[in-house]
Amino acid sequence: MASLYIKDSETTERVSRLAARLGLSKTEAVRLAVEALEQRSDADTLPRARDWLAQFDARFPVPEAREAPADKAFFDSLSGDL
Repeated sequence: MASLYIKDSETTERVSRLAARLGLSKTEAVRLAVEALEQRSDADTLPRARDWLAQFDARFPVPEAREAPADKAFFDSLSGDL
């Protein structure tokens, strides 16, 4: 079983108070707090990714389609006698 040693006395006191207020063990209080932070962090990731993608798309737009078809003879000439 893994253990976690919290060296900061203020944090230890805060966890103790929270656990007592909620009627939980210190371990359960820490676990619930970590889960809440993970969920909040996961929820924040998607909007940040969308913002980044929008900025990227604005900076590097996809070129518009070309009107002229590709010149097969030109591309064939690039490969030589393959």
